[in-house]
Amino acid sequence: MPCDSAQMCRLIISAGGKNMSPANIEAAVKSASPLIGQACCIGDQRPYNTALIVLDADFAPAWATQQGIADTSLEQLAGDQRARAAVQQGIDAANEKLARVEQIKRFFIVRGD
Repeated sequence: MPCDSAQMCRLIISAGGKNMSPANIEAAVKSASPLIGQACCIGDQRPYNTALIVLDADFAPAWATQQGIADTSLEQLAGDQRARAAVQQGIDAANEKLARVEQIKRFFIVRGD
């Protein structure tokens, strides 16, 4: 797949030798929940994919207020179990659209933006 000079080509090659596009996986994760602002898929030479998740700086505080969470900072929300459960729902929804080998098995919410 050719790349232009402004784009960096990369593929994830799993421990089982399957080639995957991290951009496609990340797009599926980001579009699965408005709570997810950014996603970075990690899986090269690993048995399964994991993701680093950054909460959406605009949506997450409003969501937290609706949930009755007092501290709506991204740093606090990253450790909140309700936020983690909501992100898990997004990951689950994204996984339904991805091939089994592409699915996210574990994720970590980054503290901050």
